Amino acid sequence: MTATEPNTASPSQREKVFTFIGTALVCIIASFVPQQLYVASRADFGAGDVSAFLFWGAPFALMLGAFAPGFVAVVRRIPAVLRYLLALIVGAGSGILWTIFVRAILGPWFGAFSFPVIYFWMFGGFSGLLFASLYAIRRNA
Repeated sequence: MTATEPNTASPSQREKVFTFIGTALVCIIASFVPQQLYVASRADFGAGDVSAFLFWGAPFALMLGAFAPGFVAVVRRIPAVLRYLLALIVGAGSGILWTIFVRAILGPWFGAFSFPVIYFWMFGGFSGLLFASLYAIRRNA
């Protein structure tokens, strides 16, 4: 393989673990930070819901992290712009599906969230898969 050819070797176990952990961390941080800014901008209205948000957001981040190595395997050979578009569609879509799932479990109690969790989970999902996409580019170099 020359320096100009992309690396098409299958990812090692270490790379898969790194993708899992990195995607999960980026997802939870990208969900949590804007949520905190939103709550702070509302004079801490909704601060009591932060623990519930993290309780339901952590499994979302872990599931997205588990999905990320497969996502990287699929998108690492396609152009970067399409990777980002797929990260946006799949990541935001996963945030929507997660919100629907949590809503189904919590029922009417879901309405007790004092802030729009769907947008934060959509952003977290997109950010996590964007990290995975950028990692795929790094791996192709």
